[in-house]
Amino acid sequence: MVRRPLEVEDFCFLREEEFLHQLEALRRRFRIVSLAEGARLLAGGDLDVPTAVLTFDDGFQDNHDVVYPALRAAGAPATIFVCTDLVDTDGVPWYCRLHDAITRTPRRELEWSGRRYPLDGIPARTRTARELKSALKRLAAPALEAAVDEIGRRLDAGDGSSRGVDPRFRMLSAAAIREMTREGLVEIGAHTASHAILARLPPAAQRDEIERSIARVRALTGTECRLFAYPNGRFEDYDGATLEILRGAGIAAAVTAESGWNDAATPPLELLRFAIGGEPSMPLFERVLNRAEKLARGR
Repeated sequence: MVRRPLEVEDFCFLREEEFLHQLEALRRRFRIVSLAEGARLLAGGDLDVPTAVLTFDDGFQDNHDVVYPALRAAGAPATIFVCTDLVDTDGVPWYCRLHDAITRTPRRELEWSGRRYPLDGIPARTRTARELKSALKRLAAPALEAAVDEIGRRLDAGDGSSRGVDPRFRMLSAAAIREMTREGLVEIGAHTASHAILARLPPAAQRDEIERSIARVRALTGTECRLFAYPNGRFEDYDGATLEILRGAGIAAAVTAESGWNDAATPPLELLRFAIGGEPSMPLFERVLNRAEKLARGR
């Protein structure tokens, strides 16, 4: 969520005014509950009215600065999934470092991994950012981070590190997390320690990413962490080992990034969501709400 739009747009960063319109539309037509409450109602077959859950991934500081005041004004609960290694640091997720380098580079073209990526203008940079992010997601964590570093150097945009990255990519502080959870309106869930795509890792590394994240959430909030979101979130981004680790760690509900509506038959560790980011217009958002409301009412 951003107050000042990014120069090169990114789906993951929704403008504040758009979010406020969407939140108001959602409040008019749905009961908004926390994820923990929604999962409980879903499992018990107790969803008797159209019900929605608000979730935010990664844990950007704007979740506190922009989203939280809007949630408080609306009385709307939400869940924020946090990459815990980045809390109280200057670090940002790899895709933010990449996006920042593409935005700031003086280069008009990038040659990388046998391809040429155009950078001559905002539309070209937007396309290149999207294509590079998709390609890099296929790499395991160490190789991915190294690739972002190398691309940053080739773009003459620094060394690919987080130093000097756009402050709109800044991550949550522990103080902000404590403030949001104090009143009970915001739940904090785990989102791995480093935003690693879990299916790219062996089981031992998956366990470390998951358990470290859960432990840090518990330390930050003073309560048990029972909620989780898969980085990237497609079905191919986690596996059977992931599910086993989550069950053993006491996770009660986990969300994917696969689109769809949930019912009592949806596995609680594979809940579906609709991604609403920086590109959808209000008419598109309203169409999603119309379809969801009809399904919820059995029409």
